[in-house]
Amino acid sequence: MRNIDGMMDFIADSREFEPLSEERTEALLARTLTKLQAERKKQMNIRKKVSLLLLAGIIAIGAVSVGAGAYLRMDGRLVDFLKPASDAQLEQLQPAGMAIGRQVTVNDYTVDVKESIGDNYQIYVLFDVIAPEGTALDQEQYRFDTVRLWSEKNKSMGYSVDMLQDDQPADNKVSMVLEANCDRSFIKDRVRLDLENLVYYDPETMEDVVVEEGLWQVEFDLEYKDISKTLKVNKPIQIFGGEATLRSVSISPLSVTAEATAFSIEKYEEDGLDELEDIRIQLRDGTVLEPRTPSRGSRYFTMQQTCTFDRMIDLEQIQSIQVFGETIEPDWD
Repeated sequence: MRNIDGMMDFIADSREFEPLSEERTEALLARTLTKLQAERKKQMNIRKKVSLLLLAGIIAIGAVSVGAGAYLRMDGRLVDFLKPASDAQLEQLQPAGMAIGRQVTVNDYTVDVKESIGDNYQIYVLFDVIAPEGTALDQEQYRFDTVRLWSEKNKSMGYSVDMLQDDQPADNKVSMVLEANCDRSFIKDRVRLDLENLVYYDPETMEDVVVEEGLWQVEFDLEYKDISKTLKVNKPIQIFGGEATLRSVSISPLSVTAEATAFSIEKYEEDGLDELEDIRIQLRDGTVLEPRTPSRGSRYFTMQQTCTFDRMIDLEQIQSIQVFGETIEPDWD
């Protein structure tokens, strides 16, 4: 009401006009109120439009943030390495990925751990090796002379590091993928990756050439969602010349892990594991997926075998799984 009062005071204080009649004063007040109400309504509409625009902007920013998060969890180089068959498979992997963003520099050479993706027993970790500016990493194959992986939860692990194809050999960066499997679970685990002495292979001398000596140690936590499905089997089988029990088969788009228990496992722990057949998957169209990297380990009377394949596994297309000579038909219900 301060604006109305001010206008009326101005009218009352003016000596250039004759006093207004009561009727004219009421009419003037009515017109003033109508005008102010119209202005206020206009301002409210403007504020409403601005609020809606701000809300739309927030929603848009949120959508961009979600997309960016998904991109961080699935770098294109890691996607190419895993070879998903479709966008649906790629989307299925999103909860299993995580951004890491940990770096360590030794002698001006940096190891930048970008992200990981995994299931219960298998992980892939993408990292870059970055040389000082002006130094080209243009050799065909780089590797670290020594690779070690430490875990707070797991005592038995298998791991390897592969260099990815370098599409820009003239720059100062190469990319690598750590592939590892374990006997328990990587989820909620803290791991440390040790990389020692960067070298490349010289095909002419057939020897490794040291690029930079040093020890790069990177620690990071693994926090992601397990997208595996577990089949409880509890079926008697024959392995190592004795009776055993196939307890379960855990399968995700990334790997298959079978677990068996038997008294004979401890007896053959050192040299009997090679007698086992690798896990194979038969799809509904008749295709049989052969394992790419089988890995086996035992602990007391329990044994696990994990296999990865040359492509991601479409769980809905699995007809059967061959494990330790037995055929298992999955029932996801």
